[in-house]
Amino acid sequence: MNDEEFLKDIMPNIEKYLIQNNRPIMIMQGYEWLREVITLYAKQHNLLEAAIVLMENGMNEEALILARSAMNNYFLIGYLLNDDVDRSRLKEYQTQPLISQKYLLVNMKDMLSGQFGIRMSEKGFKLSYTVSDLENKINQIESQIEAKGFSKKVRQLSIRKLAEKSDVQGFDFYAAYYGDASKFEHSDISSLDIYKTPIDEQTPVNCAFIMDLNKTDEKLKEKINEMFAISYLDSCIKITDVIVNKEPHLRVNYDANKLEEMLNKILAHVNK
Repeated sequence: MNDEEFLKDIMPNIEKYLIQNNRPIMIMQGYEWLREVITLYAKQHNLLEAAIVLMENGMNEEALILARSAMNNYFLIGYLLNDDVDRSRLKEYQTQPLISQKYLLVNMKDMLSGQFGIRMSEKGFKLSYTVSDLENKINQIESQIEAKGFSKKVRQLSIRKLAEKSDVQGFDFYAAYYGDASKFEHSDISSLDIYKTPIDEQTPVNCAFIMDLNKTDEKLKEKINEMFAISYLDSCIKITDVIVNKEPHLRVNYDANKLEEMLNKILAHVNK
């Protein structure tokens, strides 16, 4: 089986035996990291499912954007699974919503302090909050961040940092796949030529073209399936290995025999 066929074949078992969709999941105290990792992996599963639908409908460029998002989750999963004893990475990950909220409010404060605020004032509009209100809220959030053991100036986790710290191959995958896929996420001009069909053999598409939204680059399929084979399958290997081998007391919440069978099947595919 190639990567595409294998992914479609293994997905139902992963959903049933590892993600345990539509079943209660009990998290033991001290193993909150497993809750986050399994949830991240469930999101990865949905991204793969959506990407398959997009590829089947001739939208490989859009599927590549989802493959890039799945790689984000892959780096996060590796980052959390390689945590320190004090679970500092888990704490930092769980603090991300506060950090994001802080910088959202900082941007809103800057907006109100600039031309937007001046225009609103000139037009007589009165917002439900002021710059002072935002500053107070920012200070409150910074206090919450510091209470969790981080500097109030801490920044959001970068994808590159996550990749570097996920495992020994993390940055290699980041360099090989992530940057190129980002061109499609951010609509780099070079990624948009696929939609332009020349009107004739002599006229360059920069001068005249026919817009064709039904076109797609079939060569991207191989890259997309490679990215998911890395992110989806390797994440499954890592999580299952922890449950089955490294933290065997967690097996009680799973069908351990099915997990081992699934793990061996995946390892046989990736090592062939």
